[in-house]
Amino acid sequence: MTAIPLPHPSTLPPLATVEEQETPPAVTVQLIEVREYTVRDPAAVVRHGRRARTDAPQIAALLRHEPGARGVHTAAALLAACHDADDLDGLGLELIGHASWIAAGVDAAAPALLEIRQDTR
Repeated sequence: MTAIPLPHPSTLPPLATVEEQETPPAVTVQLIEVREYTVRDPAAVVRHGRRARTDAPQIAALLRHEPGARGVHTAAALLAACHDADDLDGLGLELIGHASWIAAGVDAAAPALLEIRQDTR
């Protein structure tokens, strides 16, 4: 068996400096989060929905939450649109599930994908 001679480190070409290295390709990252809620207290949701309609009339109009509306579903949607996720529990909604989808890659046609789900039920 014949050993392959290795070059001495002093004979190797110098490593490229940071300025000489090629610019890495741009990486695109997308994060989509979905939180699923259930109405724990319908009366509280409707009450807070009326207040949110006054504070955000444009969003209420988009969701068709009309003055005097008693629809819990439109009130819950309005609360979710106007409040942070941390506030919704105190407004009569309860988090029952959470999912995240993360896509990353240099080519939008073939990204690396990751899905994370958590059910709180």
